Parts: sequence; C-alpha cells; structure tokens
Amino acid sequence: MPQRVHCGLSGFQNTGSCFSTCRRWPGPGHPARADRSEKAKEESMGDPSLETIGPWNRERDGQPAAPAGVATSEGAGAGSGPTEAERGEPVVFTWRGKSSDLIVLSLLNFALMVLTVGIYYFWGKAEVRRRIWASVRINDEPLVYTGTGRELFYGMLIVIGLFFLPVALAMFGLQIYLGPNSPWVILATVVLYIVIFFLIGVAVYRARRYRLSRTMFRGIRGTMEGSALTYGLSQFWSTLAMPFTMGWLVPWQTNYLNRILTNEMVFGDKRFTYTGKAGPLYPRFTVLWIGVIVLYFVAIAAFAGMAAFLAQGDPERMEKTFEAPDGIAIGAFIAIGLFIYLCYAILSALYNAKVFRYFAEQTTFMGAKLRLDVHALGLVWIVVSNFLLVVFSLTILRPVAQARLMRYFVERFSVEGPIDFSSIVQNKRVLDRTGEGLAEAFDIDPF
Repeated sequence: MPQRVHCGLSGFQNTGSCFSTCRRWPGPGHPARADRSEKAKEESMGDPSLETIGPWNRERDGQPAAPAGVATSEGAGAGSGPTEAERGEPVVFTWRGKSSDLIVLSLLNFALMVLTVGIYYFWGKAEVRRRIWASVRINDEPLVYTGTGRELFYGMLIVIGLFFLPVALAMFGLQIYLGPNSPWVILATVVLYIVIFFLIGVAVYRARRYRLSRTMFRGIRGTMEGSALTYGLSQFWSTLAMPFTMGWLVPWQTNYLNRILTNEMVFGDKRFTYTGKAGPLYPRFTVLWIGVIVLYFVAIAAFAGMAAFLAQGDPERMEKTFEAPDGIAIGAFIAIGLFIYLCYAILSALYNAKVFRYFAEQTTFMGAKLRLDVHALGLVWIVVSNFLLVVFSLTILRPVAQARLMRYFVERFSVEGPIDFSSIVQNKRVLDRTGEGLAEAFDIDPF
C-alpha cells in the first residue's frame, strides 16, 4: 500500500499522485528552485505539522533533502505517515466446516481408541482440533492448529508421573501406616484437596497458553505472557472468598480473572487489551441470584405438592412416596427436576450472554474492538442440544458438539476496525514441549 505523506509542494495528503510532481523538483542550483521553495513555504504556512517531500524544509535545518516519495521520521512523528489503522484491513470471521466430516472422524477416532485401549485418544483429539481450527476463516484464510497427539500424550504422562501417582501412593501409605481415621490422614486429605483446587486455575491458564501457542494465522502464533501460578493463586483466593459474600463476588471475580487472561494474551508481538469493570455485570447477576432463590423454594413446593397429590393426602403414603417412589412418582419428580433445571439454564444463560457480550466489547486488539452478538436463548439451545448429542451418542459424537459450539461463537463474532496484520512480528517465547496435561486430567477443556 503506498505510503500516505504530505506533499509540501501541493499541500495535500496523497498516496502517489504528488510523487510525480515531487520528482520534478529542480536540483540544487536550478534558477526555479528558490521560487518553488518560497511558494511551498507560503502554501504550508499555518500548518505546523506539515511534512514535505521537497527539499526546502531540509534546507531550513541545513540537512540534505530527503529522497522523493520517502516520508521522513520527522513527518512520521507528526502523524503525517499512514497510521496503523490506515495500513490495516477489515477483518471478517466465517465458518467453513462440514458436520458430515466430523461425524466420520468421530466414528474413526472411536474405533481406533477401542483398538488401542484408549491411547489413540490424544491423537484423535489433536486431529479434531485441526479440523475445527481449519474451519475458522479470517478474511477467508484458515486458522492452523499445530499441536500434536504426542504432545498431549506426554503432557498427561508427566502429570500422572509427577503428581497423581506419587500422591496416590503417599495417601495409600499413610492410610496403611496410620489408619484411615487418623487425624493426620484427614489433614493430608484436606491439604490434597486444597492443592488440587489451586491447580485447577493453573491448568486453565496453561491450557490457554498451549492452545494459543499452537494456533497460527499467516505464520504468526499466539501465547500467554504471564504466570500460570499467579493466575492459579488469583482464582484460588477469590473462589475461597465466595461463600463469605453469598455469591455476590461472582461478577467481580469473573471480570477480575478475565482481565488477567485477556491482558496477558498476545498474538505475535501484539497484546490484547481488556478495560472492563464488574459494575455493568451486576444488574443481570441480580436477576440470576434472586431467580435461584425463588427456584429453590418453588422446587421444594413442587416436590412436596406432587408427593401429597400422589399420596392423596395420606401422611404415611406421602412419606413412602419419598422413600420408595413408584414409576409414576419417579416420572413426576424427573419432570419437575427438568423444569427447574430448564428455568435455571435460562436464567444462567441470560447472565452468561451478558458476560460474553461485555467481555468482547471491552476488548481491543491493535485498536480494533471485538464484538460477540450472543443471546440467552441461543446459548440455551446450543448447550442443551450439545448435551443431548453427547449423552445419546455415548460421547462418540463429542467432536461434532465441539464444532457446533465453535461455529456458534464464530458466526456471531466480529471485529470493528481494521487490523494491520503485516506489522505483527512473531513472538519470541519458547514453546512448551508438552500439552495441557493438567487440564486434561481435570477435564476442564471444552476442546
């Protein structure tokens, strides 16, 4: 793209038309040079930021003239050169995947997992990610996933060998030596749960860093530039404080953790920026909080009322209905439970849709704002339908559900403002050699 400069001769911004004029600028000693310089000075008077390609401004400082068509550093500092936004291109996200391809891949992965006693799971997972990533197009160019099944497999082996196996052996030895009811065994169990609770946050951060480092667009990859331990500690203490606030810390914690994750996320050498506050999330969270309390009492009343109806007012039969329900009672209780769960899912989706939209609106990358147009009913539909798909397929079609989830978000994601991808330089961070073993062990990874 031609560089935008101010032309001192013509006095307007241009990308190329004034270059030919400037190239005709008379050389040193030419009789017309003094006249043109004076004319250029008059035309540029009153515009102190004006940078010229012509020689008169350089002669003013006793410096040699800059070559024609080249913006000077002085001009760039005054904002006369093209800005990053002017050099950028509009960004459009699209989805190009086919569900039929993932159905075939899901069946093939399942068959190979059975034949390899589950070991192929990691290679199958890597292949599913490659297909899903390739279905996401930015300006019609695909994302590329470069992670491998071997990295995921080694990551799991390291986590099992360095943490879970030694801990399991130590706990088993303590129970044999001190007895299962020993206070020291109970204390060790509590400490173990605290450590695992802390490691969940570490796993979330490491999993995101791994996936970003294996995601490439036009040869540039992403990563996280912070500390997984620091993030784990932040999630740990903020979650411990949650019960003391009766849940009202949830919006603050969600915003707090998202700020850490987003501001430490980079693509190439460019950093994402998140500037959101927790305040705008509280009105929608209030609806959720009150709704949960109401649902709790509605559930109690509904179960008790159904039991009384089935027992026809007999207290003994009513107690028996709860202790040993027959088929009709079980069906009635399941129907009530599903209704309560659906009401909760809608309330939760109302809050989560607001969170997703707000997080995107408050995030920028190279000056461009992100936008995610999701709504509650859409979230409920994609979550419930994916849940049913996974359950009724015995998890075999889980890759199809993952692709549906990714498609849902991609088709509702947009970028406001151009991005100059050509100015992004590859990140110098050394890649992790293994995959997200902790996240795999805790089963907290949606992909």
